[in-house]
Amino acid sequence: MPKRSSACIQEHFADLTDPRRQPVMYPLVNIVTIAVCALI
Repeated sequence: MPKRSSACIQEHFADLTDPRRQPVMYPLVNIVTIAVCALI
């Protein structure tokens, strides 16, 4: 049986930098997750 890869959005986008100025109301991973769900 082939080894499964992780489907965790937080792990996949861990290297993504947040260009927003501080303080932010929502973490970047939350914004990315909502955007991915909207596209699906």
